[in-house]
Amino acid sequence: MDIQSRRVMGVVKVHNIPDVMLHNACIPPNHVKVSIDIAIDGDSLLPIPLDEDIFTLGGAIGTYVSWTIDLVDVVSTMGR
Repeated sequence: MDIQSRRVMGVVKVHNIPDVMLHNACIPPNHVKVSIDIAIDGDSLLPIPLDEDIFTLGGAIGTYVSWTIDLVDVVSTMGR
């Protein structure tokens, strides 16, 4: 049986604005630009590596990456 599971891998900020660019390239369809604040599982692979040196969540802390929108769960922090 193939069971899908989801887990929290990090804490990010989503920068979902029209025509957003990421490292001088357009973000692929169904992706959003995120900045990684905290890596809970720092060894997790990025959906789209930045380069040959930055390919894990932990390696991308403090920078922007492209993330598949269906893997993003938005939780409001307003009023906290």
